Amino acid sequence: MRHPKRHRVMRFLAFLFLLPLSVFAADWTAEDVKWETAYQAIAAMDWLQTRKIAQNPQQWHELNPMFGSPPSVARVNQLFLLGGVSHAIVTSVLPEPYKRWWLVGSRSEEHTSEL
Repeated sequence: MRHPKRHRVMRFLAFLFLLPLSVFAADWTAEDVKWETAYQAIAAMDWLQTRKIAQNPQQWHELNPMFGSPPSVARVNQLFLLGGVSHAIVTSVLPEPYKRWWLVGSRSEEHTSEL
């Protein structure tokens, strides 16, 4: 069962949380763009791999409970699109030095979660 009201409330709260940060947001440096691009590239590879798992549930199992068991391709697409867009939005509103910490930390987390 879906909870559209709860989703709207969560999006609104996230917006309220992130809006004040945008006042202090730093411009994107060339280094920031490289880090964000690296994160998105690794996430895209993970997305493709997770889609393959969803298409072949008899061969593989997804361990992330957010996707469900077995995951649907639609759910995988939805969560990865939301994650990619959300990551870029958070990156764009964070001021330095938090932006760099976010970029380095999230890329490291994404990379190690694949191991």
